[in-house]
Amino acid sequence: MFRSPMFRSPAMRRSPPKKKIEQHFEKLDPDVLDFIQEQVRLGISTNDAYEKFCRVHTDKIIKYTVFNCWYYRQLVASQPDLDQSETDKNDSGDREIKTELIVKSELESYETQNLEPEMKQLMDMPNEIIVKMIAELDWEDRFTLQKVCRTLRSLVTNQPIRLSKLFFQVFETHAKLKFNNQSVDYHEAFNGLLVVSGNKYKHLERIDDWRVALNDLIVTLQLPKLVVKKLFFEFNFFLSRSKRERVVETTGAATKLLSRRAHVRYLSVLIQNQEEILTILPYLEPGVLESIEIRHFDKDNYIDFDQIVELDQWKQARNLWADSIDCHVSHLKHFSKIQVTLPFVTVQDIIELKDALSTSDRFKSCRLSLFPTVDIEKLQLEMGQGTQKDFVIEYGVSHVSFRKI
Repeated sequence: MFRSPMFRSPAMRRSPPKKKIEQHFEKLDPDVLDFIQEQVRLGISTNDAYEKFCRVHTDKIIKYTVFNCWYYRQLVASQPDLDQSETDKNDSGDREIKTELIVKSELESYETQNLEPEMKQLMDMPNEIIVKMIAELDWEDRFTLQKVCRTLRSLVTNQPIRLSKLFFQVFETHAKLKFNNQSVDYHEAFNGLLVVSGNKYKHLERIDDWRVALNDLIVTLQLPKLVVKKLFFEFNFFLSRSKRERVVETTGAATKLLSRRAHVRYLSVLIQNQEEILTILPYLEPGVLESIEIRHFDKDNYIDFDQIVELDQWKQARNLWADSIDCHVSHLKHFSKIQVTLPFVTVQDIIELKDALSTSDRFKSCRLSLFPTVDIEKLQLEMGQGTQKDFVIEYGVSHVSFRKI
């Protein structure tokens, strides 16, 4: 297997060629040579001699390898029997050959200790630096980075993240995610999907737009340190029936796989039926979720809330804004602020709700939009109007309001 020289072990490194040794024996400044000869006579070690040389001859600095070669050349010249075996002592071979061998050994030792530094990789950086780099990425790049390796996925997912707004919208031919003011659009394209984030484009083959957007939403919601102030969750009104059914079914299956309940304070949904809100509401953290806003495409019809009102997310929320919903007023008594349209309500129901809210410590205001089935004049006679202690009742053409003062 091929290995780059920077990854070779010391044993694998080749000995320096003769030419490399000879280049250190080029003509040397006489003052430098005299200095080296003096250090050899005094028995000073190579390292100490070089340090002293650098201090004394600041205008004639040479590389350590050059200094080292000349030092050992002078050392051999001053000690004919240096490093010779018994056989060598009786041999009258050329001293230059022996000098070359010693210098060669010294060069090998020096280069082994001073290998070129390996090229640094991203993961060689301290985690603190990588986290700061991640914080500068847009959301599409973060989704990509999480797929690189476990370490990067851990660094991305464990950052504290606060979003003021998170949008998830599905249309007939595209889907959209929006993180604060940064949008990621998923458009149907030829034989695949075009993902657009700012001025960046990415083409994915044979993938549905809303599935990729949904996957990115799930990845975001399960971030362990994510807090979302407002989550907007919408299935567009103009979705074809077949696509709406597929989207709702797949979304419901995907949210069930969330590893944690998402910390969302305000949920706003645009839906057609109860099943659509049930794809997201049960997977938000009860108690953290403070406000629920339910917008309905067809306000002349109503949404059955029999399953929703049994959820802890509903029971622990404080504020409610909703279009036509079918639920008994007893399921509204715990809210602080209420603004709803009730299609099936009686005068007695409204009086029951008013009595409960007037004694609630958390209650602040309530506005009930009433269908013509309620006689406003009869309601006024039964319930009264104006200020009753610290509780105000007001009537309109088709609504009644309560508030505390």
